[in-house]
Amino acid sequence: MLEKIYRYIISRWYIFRNEKKYKYNGKTIKYIFDKQDSNDLIVVFNAFPGANRKGRYNYIWTLKDIHANKLFILDDFGPNQRGSYYLGENRNFYIEKLVMHLLEKIQAQFKFKKKVFIGSSKGGYAALYFGIKTYASHIICGAPQFYLGDYLANNTNHMDILNYIMGDCSEESVVYLNALLKNIIKKNNRKVFLYLHYSKLEHTYKEHIHDLIEICEGNNVNIYHDVKDYKNHSDVSKYFPKYIKESLNQIL
Repeated sequence: MLEKIYRYIISRWYIFRNEKKYKYNGKTIKYIFDKQDSNDLIVVFNAFPGANRKGRYNYIWTLKDIHANKLFILDDFGPNQRGSYYLGENRNFYIEKLVMHLLEKIQAQFKFKKKVFIGSSKGGYAALYFGIKTYASHIICGAPQFYLGDYLANNTNHMDILNYIMGDCSEESVVYLNALLKNIIKKNNRKVFLYLHYSKLEHTYKEHIHDLIEICEGNNVNIYHDVKDYKNHSDVSKYFPKYIKESLNQIL
């Protein structure tokens, strides 16, 4: 318990000292850029927070001893600031544009050799989405969604997020979001290394990951599998941090 409190205090102090705001076209997104003497960049996207909490940075403590530049991007948009998949509001994908411009600015300034995008669940979706779109060399993700429309429409706790992103909860909006990540992967024409953590016993595998694997393997994405046997999606947080470290040790 004391260790957990200690980690929380150190992480909050780290955020307080390092958080910045990036503005583009009248919009703002929060981020932390931890510059190190390294040619590599790690980009981290956050998952949904716990119940009744605002979006918050993930894996700060996990990555504290990793020697690389680290960019944590915060998704605290949407209903109750819980997140909007880094996309936008009412079909205006301004949050995506913010993320893209921030990534382009930092990458152009430092010319990184290896770019590793990381996230779990919602953050895993974003790591895939932006990683493939902005030419990441490696992606590490845990139990990500793939059919975003179905996931939001079939979860009563996330219907408001679907409505926030698309402006409605129509079938057309669900179909549009379902195809979003698939279309980006299909356009990929370069080799990407995906370190994918999941459990075949939890619902995300049948509903999302099985098809994600299939589409990736047909579009130049080489997958390294880390398969566990937990049944609850929330348990990804127990296993994924260790896999992040193991994967980065191989990549970097």
